[in-house]
Amino acid sequence: MREDGEGRPSQSAFQVLERLCAPVEPVGGGPPRRERFTLVQLVPHTGRQHQLRVHLAYLGHSLVGDHLYGDNQGLRATGPDGEEVALARFALHAHWLAFDHPVTGERLEVTAPPSADLAGVLDALRAGCPLARFALENFRKASGRHAPAPEVRARSDSGDDMSRGRP
Repeated sequence: MREDGEGRPSQSAFQVLERLCAPVEPVGGGPPRRERFTLVQLVPHTGRQHQLRVHLAYLGHSLVGDHLYGDNQGLRATGPDGEEVALARFALHAHWLAFDHPVTGERLEVTAPPSADLAGVLDALRAGCPLARFALENFRKASGRHAPAPEVRARSDSGDDMSRGRP
């Protein structure tokens, strides 16, 4: 429900999958401080705009990089393999979706692995590598970077493989 009481009810479920902690340098520099991050599985039971982002922010745990409900800061790290990674968007990934085909009514399930930027930052967090926060608007303007489309795996109730790779 919106803060003014005019919104429609919505409900989400969540489960903590992993708790992570790493030293993080703040925007503009300064000494790193230990920050905690939590990987969660979210299940929306209703379909409201921004529902998952709003619910996490309400609980005091906004998504990394959320420009509307959070701090609008991305994360950058040098991962355990020595490669630099940057998450310049909010950290939300749809791993699995299921829905009924609008024409045939057949149940479809779609899965997709995390994109390289999200997976890289998670690997760095798991390895305890130091991270740095940065202002997202500055990064996007300077780099023009956007996340690549991940490979998508899809199957129908009949078991047909309807997957597509990246173009």
